[in-house]
Amino acid sequence: MQRQTIRRQLNTVAAVVVLSFVVVGILTAHFLTEILISKNAEYTQYTTDKYAQEVRYIHNKAQAVMNFLQYSAEIHSYFEQEQTSNEYAIYRDMDEFLTSVYLIYPELDDIALLGRRQDRTKLRGEDIQIMLERYNDKQQTSCVGIFVQKDDGRPSTPWKYEVLAFVSNLYGTSFDNSYAKPVGQCILTIRIDELMYEDLDQGETSFFLVDSHGVAAPLNANAKNLETLPDEITEESFEGEKSVGQYLLISKQIDDCNIRIVSCTDKNSLLSDVGYMQWLLFLICGMSVALLFITLILIHRSLVRPIYALHYYMHEITSGNYTHIKKKIQVNGNCEMQELAADLNALIDEFELRSHRLFETTERMYGLEIEKQKAEISFLRSQINPHFLYNSLETIRGLCNRGGLFTASGIATALGKIFRYSIKGGSTVKLRDEIDAAKAYIGIQSARFSDKVQVIYHFDPDTLEVPVIKMILQPLLENTFKYAVEPRNEQTTLYISSALIDGALVITVYDDGEGISPERLAELRAQLDAAQTFSGTSDHIGLCNVHLRIRMMYGPPYGLTIDSTPNEGTKVTLRLAPKLPDTPQLPQSGGDTDA
Repeated sequence: MQRQTIRRQLNTVAAVVVLSFVVVGILTAHFLTEILISKNAEYTQYTTDKYAQEVRYIHNKAQAVMNFLQYSAEIHSYFEQEQTSNEYAIYRDMDEFLTSVYLIYPELDDIALLGRRQDRTKLRGEDIQIMLERYNDKQQTSCVGIFVQKDDGRPSTPWKYEVLAFVSNLYGTSFDNSYAKPVGQCILTIRIDELMYEDLDQGETSFFLVDSHGVAAPLNANAKNLETLPDEITEESFEGEKSVGQYLLISKQIDDCNIRIVSCTDKNSLLSDVGYMQWLLFLICGMSVALLFITLILIHRSLVRPIYALHYYMHEITSGNYTHIKKKIQVNGNCEMQELAADLNALIDEFELRSHRLFETTERMYGLEIEKQKAEISFLRSQINPHFLYNSLETIRGLCNRGGLFTASGIATALGKIFRYSIKGGSTVKLRDEIDAAKAYIGIQSARFSDKVQVIYHFDPDTLEVPVIKMILQPLLENTFKYAVEPRNEQTTLYISSALIDGALVITVYDDGEGISPERLAELRAQLDAAQTFSGTSDHIGLCNVHLRIRMMYGPPYGLTIDSTPNEGTKVTLRLAPKLPDTPQLPQSGGDTDA
């Protein structure tokens, strides 16, 4: 992904998202199907248990009714009393008794009494015959199965309905030959629709009550027609779950009743909502994918396309097509991309500006190199036959001594010393030698100005061996004698010192002359800041040259500074590095310049 283009990465992301939506939709539908079937099975099992509990309750109720009838005097009189002329009274009393039983047990549909008298029942004869044949356990009440009965005329009931039949023997209680012997039989029927729960929503599940003979009766109102359901509901006796085609069957056997409760769930109908949800989910996924593609298009227009434009612009520049630098890049994207394009344009502008400055600096350095060569040529010219000039000064000094002109002899000696110092050696010397040359110059000027100047020296011994640029003190002294000593009539004190301060060599030349006005001082400082070459038209070219030589040798923050207060004096400070940098030697400035 990292080596691919942004467009391909976005396409890959879109494909992954679409595939993820499809996979999520399929997995969601699968899990929903499993969950729905599992929850329906749990609910069906719960409902089946409720129906089973209700069937057991009815079975227990039938046993209770049988026990009640077993010990009823009316029942035994009906079965054990011989036929007499008062049969009407016996039937009437029995009707009243059975009416009271119906009132006590409203669940009962019919009570059939079978004995020596006429059978009292609304059951069909063939059904009674089948019930008696199925009655195997003669000692207790038995459930003999499910039977279909016709309506008795009540408008609130269907034309046909199913009943659950229970059969039990009735035994004699008189202390005669019939005691503890069967005197008759009783059949109780209970309508199965009494088991239905009207407030229970079974959904797509049909519940049936099935006896051991394959007769089934629906238990819920929305049960489907049994003919459309699998034959396994009535034909096979099984326990638990069983899948038959599109149907899921759950069977539960009720002990002691020979009755099963079978639920039948149509999985297709059950999962119809799942299909709807699946289509809804795919619709949502499709809309999400559409929104994703719209988002990707917007991202492409606002982000990818500007990035490609910036990439093309930078590629053209890096390929050497510098004509693009003069063109401003324009992108139509979001705010960040527009700001990036603006920053790139600003960077290009800055690049052009710095390139222009670099060209100017290169041109300036070339000019400095030319000036350096000119200075070297001038320096070489000044060294033509130096011994002849020095010997001439020695001759003048000797003649002055013979003629008793000792002052002139001293001046010639000092001048020869300065001349020999200026033409001998390299461009850097020890501070000690520079001070000796300065003292020689001061000696010449003292002979000129007599008692008008007083010089005080204070040099830190640790500074005397520090290497400095040659001939940097003489221009300062020339400036002092010209502007501080010569215009005054009174004596001028000149203070010269050196010290190591904050890791730098500081040389100070101070006079107590008239000082410099603030306007002139500001102009002089501006000239120092603007000094670039050895040549110029400034009246203070000597100070500018010294400042420039220091700057070119050591770089900022080293150089020359001037401080002055009117009527108090002027202080010129040289700040140099304690060690020489590893750079070529610079040409020295001349000593005959006006400060």
